[in-house]
Amino acid sequence: MILVDWQIKDAIDRGDIKIEPFTEVNINPASIDFTLSNSFLVPIKCDNYILDPFHGPSISNGFNLEKREWIIIESGQFILASTVEKFSLNKNVTGIVTGKSSIGRVGIFIENAGYVDNGFCGDITLELFNALPYSIKLYSGMKIGQISFQVSQHCNKGYGERKSSKYHNQSGVTGSMYYKNKVID
Repeated sequence: MILVDWQIKDAIDRGDIKIEPFTEVNINPASIDFTLSNSFLVPIKCDNYILDPFHGPSISNGFNLEKREWIIIESGQFILASTVEKFSLNKNVTGIVTGKSSIGRVGIFIENAGYVDNGFCGDITLELFNALPYSIKLYSGMKIGQISFQVSQHCNKGYGERKSSKYHNQSGVTGSMYYKNKVID
């Protein structure tokens, strides 16, 4: 069941969903808006660089961390960003991250992996892509996306209780940790 506005507020009041900082005005009919932080991972432009998802240093060396109040995303450019908000979900709550329609209509796609598992805690890293033929300027603090919530039975092991929980308690923009997939629950 997808939670609607009053159910989202009730789940927050009960502690099933925790959001820091929480702004009640950001609650929509069936989601809550989140905002863009000032933390970005920008790919390094290098013609001969090969990023290997099974090699951690290859991933981290392919990006520069930039802290700024705004960023310009070039046409066809991909960057990683983070939410201002930290989310903590109970073991019976799942989140689905989507872009704001108004942002999508100016050519920004905000997610490739928009699923937030039961028990997750941390900032949400966003995959931003500019699909237009010109540059787009984004600002820290602007509403960039939304998260809807579904409730289910409590899972046996929440996200943070699994060996594969490589993004649990992430703070700020976090690059890929695909190389840790060699560990299986």
